[in-house]
Amino acid sequence: MSIVGPRQYTLRPGARESLIELFEREFVTGQQAVGITVGGRFRDLDDPNRFV
Repeated sequence: MSIVGPRQYTLRPGARESLIELFEREFVTGQQAVGITVGGRFRDLDDPNRFV
């Protein structure tokens, strides 16, 4: 079974890279530890304050 749930995060100016680091460290690692594949993380190239 696959579930896809894209989410967009709009951030304070300059906070995107900090959120991505936190997301990778706390969310993705934890999900992978229990066998969940997090398929993609994307930077919005048109908006430096958005992360998908």
